[in-house]
Amino acid sequence: MIRIGGISVNAISGIFSEEIIIPPAEFPAGFYYVYIRFPGTETYSEHTSNFIQIFIKGKTDFQFGDIKVFRGSPEISVFCNLTDHQGNGLAGRLVFVEYQLPSHKYAANLVTGIGGTFSFPFWANMSDPLGPVTINLSYAGDKYYHGVTLDKYILIKSQTRIIVDDFSLKMVRNQGYVITGFVRDDHDLPVPNEKIHIYLGADENYWEILSATTDNKGDFRLSLLIPTSFPLGIQPLEFNFGASDKYEPSTFSENIEVFSIPIIKLHCNSTIVKGQPFILSISLLEDNGKMPITKSIVVIYFDDVPQIQLITDDQGSASYEAIFPYDKDAIHVRATYNGSAYEYYTDASSELTLEPTESAVEEDYYSEMSLIWYIFLIILIIIIVGAIYYWWHKHKAVEVSQMISDIMSRWEASDKSRKLIYEVYLKMLGILRKFNVIRSESETPREFADNVEKSLPQVNTKHLDSLTGLFE
Repeated sequence: MIRIGGISVNAISGIFSEEIIIPPAEFPAGFYYVYIRFPGTETYSEHTSNFIQIFIKGKTDFQFGDIKVFRGSPEISVFCNLTDHQGNGLAGRLVFVEYQLPSHKYAANLVTGIGGTFSFPFWANMSDPLGPVTINLSYAGDKYYHGVTLDKYILIKSQTRIIVDDFSLKMVRNQGYVITGFVRDDHDLPVPNEKIHIYLGADENYWEILSATTDNKGDFRLSLLIPTSFPLGIQPLEFNFGASDKYEPSTFSENIEVFSIPIIKLHCNSTIVKGQPFILSISLLEDNGKMPITKSIVVIYFDDVPQIQLITDDQGSASYEAIFPYDKDAIHVRATYNGSAYEYYTDASSELTLEPTESAVEEDYYSEMSLIWYIFLIILIIIIVGAIYYWWHKHKAVEVSQMISDIMSRWEASDKSRKLIYEVYLKMLGILRKFNVIRSESETPREFADNVEKSLPQVNTKHLDSLTGLFE
């Protein structure tokens, strides 16, 4: 005996009415006897009613999992179970299954097997629409179990593919790129109004950087900007299309190389004066302006002429001392870095124009003018000295010629003795010695005459040759 509840009696009429819920776990389907017992009070004695026969019928249900089918795929068998309220399978029961698609209709009475299992075929042609298909399941019930009718669903889905147009596999941080593509289904038809998610990187660096939605033609277009904080090097770029009631997910991935455009900061903090030294300072940094690029070569150019190769230190810095030329009013300075494929840095350059200060320009102007006047005076002095030397040299030659002519005149008027010839020649040597033309002991009279003609070309060679011939 099991007590299943209590009943309240109306105090005036003595009539009672009560709804009793039968616990399903304790009462399997079948016939049962029920009686009502009155326990008695101080006024009324205890009383038990006669037994009443009742029949308890069980509830039923269909167990049906989530099923998806691709269009054009082979026929599948869909398995279901008919169970009672305790989950026990009900074998040998007749169930009805029905569904309808544009390409075909299915309707059949099936008998459940062991464990209440039954199955029916299902397939979807390529012409059938995507989405849920209603499967009508019904069981009429019997003596022991209530009937049940349920609508379950099978999803008809399509495979998808993402096609991405050609794009650069080398991308630079903080630069924009436009990427286009499209999504197609198993009919090669557009997949419209669906989300595309783009992921960059791997493991802990796997970032969703943006998303796009396909248009009515299934096309998408997105502007991609690599964050400046993203790691450099080879990174996977993945395009992901998520699942929906109609479409299966798909992905497209490609490895890209992420580069950085370095920043070159070029400074000159000293005052620029022509002819005076000045100092150039550089800093070589990553594109975020924070991380230094160390132990790297930066070439300095003055007016496109290479000057020196600098190597950055642990802070990415280097300096160079140079002298500003006198002959220039400005210098175009350029610092270049040729990049590093190993460290994923691109080429970079920075330019600067250096000009002397105004006071320095004036000072250099006056210095330059002073130098010009100094050179002019030296040239003038050389011209004057040369003219004096030329006049003196010519005057000396004329004087020598006159003296030799006088000697030869005296010789013509004399008795032309040998002694006189010797005295006249010695007197000529004395005259020439005054003009620093001296005969050496090894010279013959003819060699000495040739030397005189070379030293004093204005000398009258006729008298000189006559005197030399007499002396010989």
